[in-house]
Amino acid sequence: MFFLALATLVEATETIAPRKFEEPCFAMSAGDRLEYRFEAAAPLDFNLHFHEADAVHYPARLEAVSQHTDTFVAEVDQTYCLMWSNRSDAPVTLDYQYKLYSEEVDDAPDTGDR
Repeated sequence: MFFLALATLVEATETIAPRKFEEPCFAMSAGDRLEYRFEAAAPLDFNLHFHEADAVHYPARLEAVSQHTDTFVAEVDQTYCLMWSNRSDAPVTLDYQYKLYSEEVDDAPDTGDR
C-alpha cells in the first residue's frame, strides 16, 4: 500500500531585485508530489525545472504571471527547482508556498481488516 506523507512545508516572502531571480531547490523521488502557489506584486517569469547532464528540463514554464497554483508529481528522482525571474527595472515582492509530499510504502500486509 502507498500513501503520501507531508515531508516539507515552506512559506516565504522575498523581494526579487531587477533582472535577478529566486530559486529554491529540493530533492524529489519518483512519485513524490509538490503542491505550490505564489503571488507577486508584478508579473514574473516562472518555471519548475531540473538539470540532467547538460540539459535543463521544464515540467512547467510560464511568462509574465503574477499568481499561479499547481500540483506536480515527479516522474524521476531528481533535484527540482522553482524559479521566478524578474525582467523588470523595479524590485518585485513575491509570496510563495510549497508543500512536498513523499510517497511512502506500507510494507504491512493488507489483511482487509481496515
